[in-house]
Amino acid sequence: MRTVYSLRQRPIGSLEPGDIRVLLGQQEGVAVLTPRALDLLENEPLVDSSYYPGDLLVAVLGLPQSHWQANPDQHSAIKRVVERVRSGTDPDAPDQTVTDAIEKFG
Repeated sequence: MRTVYSLRQRPIGSLEPGDIRVLLGQQEGVAVLTPRALDLLENEPLVDSSYYPGDLLVAVLGLPQSHWQANPDQHSAIKRVVERVRSGTDPDAPDQTVTDAIEKFG
């Protein structure tokens, strides 16, 4: 929790992908951080933000369904990212955790 508190004190522009992953994983700053995360994912769907390639994607896919319902443009964006991973056009093969998160997301 100390990490989340310290990250919440930092300017948004200074947050690294791993910081965004931590905050989104704790459902902090979802409205502001999801667009930034989607920008990163659209450039590199399996970006390795700290632990493994695709860990940021897993955090974003774990956002509540209500977020996606309220933000249809973001929902379309994440669906494009997921399709890119599923199609295998990204040079890295997804980790099983990523595959599981994609299947759960739908």
